[in-house]
Amino acid sequence: MDIHIEKLDPSHFEDVKGIIENYPFHDYRRYKTVKVNKEYLYQQIQSFLPSPLAPHPLSLWERVGVRVGEGEVVSARVSGVLAGIISLRTLPWDSNLFGIKMGKIEHIIVSPLMEPSIQESVIKILLQQASIFAKENEIQHISVKADTDDHLLIMELQNAGFYIVDCLITYINEINIKPFGMPSLFNIREYQREDRERIIEIAREAYGNYIGRFNIDHYIPKSKGLDFYLEWTKNCCDGIEADVMMVAEKGGKVVGFLCFKANKILNDLSNKIKYMGRGLSAISKDGRGAYVSLVSEFIKHSVKTSTMIDYDTQINNFSVIRIWNKLGLSYVRSKHTFHKWFGE
Repeated sequence: MDIHIEKLDPSHFEDVKGIIENYPFHDYRRYKTVKVNKEYLYQQIQSFLPSPLAPHPLSLWERVGVRVGEGEVVSARVSGVLAGIISLRTLPWDSNLFGIKMGKIEHIIVSPLMEPSIQESVIKILLQQASIFAKENEIQHISVKADTDDHLLIMELQNAGFYIVDCLITYINEINIKPFGMPSLFNIREYQREDRERIIEIAREAYGNYIGRFNIDHYIPKSKGLDFYLEWTKNCCDGIEADVMMVAEKGGKVVGFLCFKANKILNDLSNKIKYMGRGLSAISKDGRGAYVSLVSEFIKHSVKTSTMIDYDTQINNFSVIRIWNKLGLSYVRSKHTFHKWFGE
């Protein structure tokens, strides 16, 4: 079987539409109230190409976090027909924070119309491109997410030396959800600049012993896991990683926060519904119960503004999952996260 590998030529980008249209692991396939088409995926991949064909060549960082020169798309053709693509990128911010040159596989999409044995071969060859990308860019560490239904990709990732570090699940509030009526012991209000140091203090307390994917990866210094969440928190406070941020007060003291970032690609594609995600929250020890009040307030905000919000957490975060179920959120997605070490 002849599989030809090459960097995707922008002039052949129309071929990608065929693969995307048949892609069965679309992130938004389980959203009931709103059917998001696959145009978002098309635009994400297109933004990797430094070409006039890209619809927003000057706003790549804002849209998917990719600057020109930081990413590339490699295609695989079987007997001349496009069979799969992989998009790869360097991670300058992460590399600087962790002190390790890091990269990411943003997409790996293979046509489901081929025989499973051919799909396996295509995935295998595309994953070899990650090794080449790592070597060319002196990358030591690469991460990738795989839909839990994508069994072929999961198996080939493990065969290629990737190791699983977590499983993230996503719940959403449908836009017709009824706000959960319950009295709150907390004053919920919008974040103010003078809250910043208290918010960082709460994040330090909450994530000091948090076991996340960076903490269990023995190639990453343990202290860096906390640094990651502290920097994320600071960026949320500064409006870089959050567009809406709420805090919970008890007795005049801030005891927790919850924030989300607007999904600009989906917002551009939708005329009526707004989308948010990439949530971050933390509750202090004296703020027990504040998270329920914060989520309830965001649900009210969502109903008023016709906004759908993605809520993500690890699959073993049972206390948070119980709250989401109680408040009527809907389970829509699950993804494994894999890492691979390419360093010495």
